[in-house]
Parts: sequence; structure tokens; C-alpha cells
Amino acid sequence: MWVYGFENNGLVRNIVEPVRRLSTRMPPSVLRGLAWPLALWFHGVAKGVYRPLHGTAVGRRLPLDDYLTSVADFSFRQNYGIVFDQLVAPTAAYITGSELEKWFHESGLEDVQISHRHENSWRGRGRTPLVDASVRSRGQDLK
Repeated sequence: MWVYGFENNGLVRNIVEPVRRLSTRMPPSVLRGLAWPLALWFHGVAKGVYRPLHGTAVGRRLPLDDYLTSVADFSFRQNYGIVFDQLVAPTAAYITGSELEKWFHESGLEDVQISHRHENSWRGRGRTPLVDASVRSRGQDLK
């Protein structure tokens, strides 16, 4: 599972979310036109600011450093897709790491592994418990 993280996404929650409330009401042609200059800016900042500063003291203080450095390797078309996706989605949920961990444990999964992805999202995985063959066969007898 992959989810947007609540942690380290203040910039997105406080700037992109208000824009999204307006952009999701726009006709697709207008939205595509709005996404283009925003994507140009996003792409330029990722390649021209974040990539060169990554790993430096200044870069480590930039918001979303790991994430924006990772998209610096993307083409403009890919980064346009990211911007458009952020503007077109009617809702987004930002999940805390502890919330995600709770979901996994409440579901009864085993071998749960949860980790940050680019410090602004969470990924998690687990597996369903193995069921003893004798329990399975007794369950089928009850049907």
C-alpha cells in the first residue's frame, strides 16, 4: 500500500489543497492550460534548484527535498502529469505513519513493514496469516 503522508506535506496540504478546491471545478481544457505553467515551474525548480542542492546543508533544509530531487530525473511530460494529477483529483487524504500502522495491525496482517517514501509518503505491506490445513478442511465441512 502507498499513501500520501501527513508528515512533511505541510506545503502540499496548505498550498495545493486550496488550489485543488478550485481546480476540480474547472473544465478539463482550462485545467490543462493551468497545469502547463505550474508544471513548467515545478519541473524547473526540481531540476534547477533541488537537484544541484541535494545533499548539501541548504538542500536538506528545503521542503520536500527527497521528493523533489527524485522528480528532477523525470521528463517534463512526467512532471506535467504529476501537477495535473494533483489539480484534477477531487480529494486527497494525508495519512500519518501511526494511522497506517494501526490499519495494518487491526487487519490482522503479519510481517508488517512500514516505511517512508521520499519523506512525504508512506508505504506498507503485510501478509495474511497462514491457515492450518486442518482448520481449512473443517471450515469446508461446515458449508
